[in-house]
Amino acid sequence: MKRLNYTLSALTAFFFAIGLVNLSAQDITHPASGSANFSVDPGQTVMYFDNGGEDCDNDTTAPGEYLASTDNATAVICPSQAGETITIEFLDVDVETRTTSPCWDFLRIYDGETTASLLFEGCGEEGFQTCAGFPGDGGDGGGVEGGPNDINGSNDASPANNIFTSTDASGCLTVEFDSDASVNEGGWVATATSTGGGVVDPTCDDGIQNGDEEGVDCGGSCAPCATCDDGIQNGDETGVDCGGSCAPCVVTCETFELDLDFDNFSSETSWELTDLGGTLLESASYGAGLDETTETFCLDPGCYEYTIFDAFGDGMCCTFGNGSYSLSDGGGNVVASGGSFGPSETSFVCTAPPADCVAPTASATVVPYCNNGVFMVLVNLGSLGSANAVTIANNGGQPALQNVTFSRRYFVGPFQIGEEVDIRIYDQESTACITIIEGLTDGCNGSLISAGNLTSETTLNEISVFPNPTAGDVNVNLGSVMGQQANIRILNTVGQLIEERQIDAVESVTERFDLSNQQAGMYFIHVDVAGGENHVERVILGAARP
Repeated sequence: MKRLNYTLSALTAFFFAIGLVNLSAQDITHPASGSANFSVDPGQTVMYFDNGGEDCDNDTTAPGEYLASTDNATAVICPSQAGETITIEFLDVDVETRTTSPCWDFLRIYDGETTASLLFEGCGEEGFQTCAGFPGDGGDGGGVEGGPNDINGSNDASPANNIFTSTDASGCLTVEFDSDASVNEGGWVATATSTGGGVVDPTCDDGIQNGDEEGVDCGGSCAPCATCDDGIQNGDETGVDCGGSCAPCVVTCETFELDLDFDNFSSETSWELTDLGGTLLESASYGAGLDETTETFCLDPGCYEYTIFDAFGDGMCCTFGNGSYSLSDGGGNVVASGGSFGPSETSFVCTAPPADCVAPTASATVVPYCNNGVFMVLVNLGSLGSANAVTIANNGGQPALQNVTFSRRYFVGPFQIGEEVDIRIYDQESTACITIIEGLTDGCNGSLISAGNLTSETTLNEISVFPNPTAGDVNVNLGSVMGQQANIRILNTVGQLIEERQIDAVESVTERFDLSNQQAGMYFIHVDVAGGENHVERVILGAARP
């Protein structure tokens, strides 16, 4: 191909006019023979010429610009980045045509990096009409311009056989040029573009398994890939290590249904559900004008407290309408219900106990202290059942005894005389494994003597000794430290230890000592209670041994 100094300037002006970019990239010249491979970087556009180069067909005396040959040659044009796609757009075409098919000289365009999938076979008689002053010669194969085997450049748009895009997985296009030995024409000017997103550095959230990832956006330098046994709810799991692509989740909670029939003032009603530690799990309040509603919630195995409130303090029934509530477990059993209450009403609610539950065994005895208006409950814990440790709790607001691991008697309280108390003994690991002793109370009709030999001079709120003076027997009142660990020491006036008694948990209101074999005189009784509470009481022994 002959080169004239002004021709390159004309082409440059043409490229800018049609908006081409990245003209500094490596251009492609079709091979003169054989096969050659070319690549285009992501987002780049390069020029693609016939094997004669980049000039227009501007020589009217010599016939031809591409190299006439009886050989054919192939260019394989591919993207340099996987996932990109090559598009070739022919801007000007002047390849020797013929009135019959095939052309004298022709191009074949294939989808992919082989010649297996033919997209187009044809030639073109457009000439380089965009090169100023150099129209196409139009001298061969008349009558085929715009025909079915014509590759049109952008100057002839009907039919627009000038743009070819790969649909192959490789993103490549293969172009084969075959010319005979007799005539050569101007060739072609085209662009080859790689598109598809450009170069993207791998990240841990790009939705692609790349870099050193072991899965999509995980593994390697990213976070570990989710598995069905990592103890975390991740990926498409609907629970911890279950659901989604893992095994189905096993539903362990029990569904409860709450039916509410409001009185005339539904906005006064609210409720809450807490665990035994007081943590709020569910709650609701309501607006005015409601007649009824149903709530459902799913509770993990265990025991809970359901409390319903009335803001006016008159319950849901029966002064201003016949309202009520009913809470049912998964088996349809009503576990709490009512309507006539004051500001609130609390019910104890448990799910079904686990299959391996062996409930604790216990009995309870009321121990009244009528002079103080209170009573204690002595819980005789027979066994822990299947539990490693149990909690002994109550509904009277008194502190629970936690981490109980021995079967013996325990004091709970004090409670006000007339109050009704329920004792709950449950497995600390599985609170639905429970024993409940209900309805414990005392009206205090018995005498003070039957309540533990207390006199009117002794009270529950102090440690004291009686009788004082004594002829031998002395009683230590321990009513205020029930259930606590205590150590009792009796010393004479020179500090000698007469007797010592260690009590792991105080179970009796009084502890009796016999001093009848000691010399008459003064003695000191020391009571040390776990936690730092210390008491010293003096007692006078009036009758001594001979």
